[in-house]
Amino acid sequence: MPKLEILEVTFKVQGRKATYGAFDLGLENLSSIKQVIVMTGCTCSTIYEVDDADFAMRKAAGLNLNNPKLEVIRYYEDEMVEVKL
Repeated sequence: MPKLEILEVTFKVQGRKATYGAFDLGLENLSSIKQVIVMTGCTCSTIYEVDDADFAMRKAAGLNLNNPKLEVIRYYEDEMVEVKL
């Protein structure tokens, strides 16, 4: 069976947070992973939520013993919502 070396994930921050609450993808369990590409949809999310998602992805990649290259791409940043204080 081939081993996964490149993982590409696309998700909407708001939908992922509302459904699952966390951003755990189990990256630390992928023993052969070399590169992770995360495409993050920012629509209807605050900058804090998007930053939390980015941090969670970086933390998960950092826990992997292979130290995979991580690329985070944000799209629809112009559709983020402002934080109401």
